[in-house]
Amino acid sequence: MLATIACSFTTVQASLTPTELSEILRQYAVEGEREEDDSPACLAEPMDSEICPKDTHIPCGPIAGIESHCINLLGGASADETAVIGCVNYVGFHVFDRDHLACCNSDVCEDWLEEQFDLLGGGDAGGGEYYPDDDDDDDDDRAHEDDDEFEKEF
Repeated sequence: MLATIACSFTTVQASLTPTELSEILRQYAVEGEREEDDSPACLAEPMDSEICPKDTHIPCGPIAGIESHCINLLGGASADETAVIGCVNYVGFHVFDRDHLACCNSDVCEDWLEEQFDLLGGGDAGGGEYYPDDDDDDDDDRAHEDDDEFEKEF
């Protein structure tokens, strides 16, 4: 019986304070474009339950809603600004226009993100403005070049 209580005790995690959450989320305050390898990894599920909003629409909703969630999570008006930026990056699903990391589990936002990807032309339809389907003319790319000029370069 004592072993069961001890086992239960070790799996229960106390809620983190706003200061502790701020320390964790500051590492996600990387702004601007970055290589995927340069992005900090998403945290494990127990931490997500501390950070991610219960309303799974928030991460793909308006940025102001994500910021409001993060400010409240991190202590209200006195929240550390860098930690708020890190939280917004962690929680948000605006990966194309804001370089968010989309770490929170949200089926609603996964569907929304897939729609955004399709709008950019990266889905099954192919093409689009962002990723034009120009494979058909790859062989013709150098057809206009003068072979004599090309040989002079080398």
